[in-house]
Amino acid sequence: MNLGKKGEQLAAHFLIQKGYEVVMQNFWTRVGEIDIIAQNKDFLIFVEVKAKTSIDFGEPYEQVTPAKLKKMMRACKLYCSQHAIGDRMIRLDVISIYCELKTKQAHIKHFENITG
Repeated sequence: MNLGKKGEQLAAHFLIQKGYEVVMQNFWTRVGEIDIIAQNKDFLIFVEVKAKTSIDFGEPYEQVTPAKLKKMMRACKLYCSQHAIGDRMIRLDVISIYCELKTKQAHIKHFENITG
């Protein structure tokens, strides 16, 4: 299994442990992809997952660029137009995972509401 898929599995498990419900994984559109769509209370949360095995050149979350955020927002709008989301508010989150190869430990950071 590649690191991206493993990271998404770890992130989904992490969210479930925090009390979130994972609605969908890998929502693909012509404008972009959403790794995980989850819900928690009144929020529908669109999650970008970044995983790396080295932080020599920066943390995984630092790979989420303004261009990536723009694509995420377009994909979110498309999802919302295709699905009845009711009164739920939407939020964009990032889950950053650093996987240590030697210890096989995953260090997970969850950044909520990354657009402010």
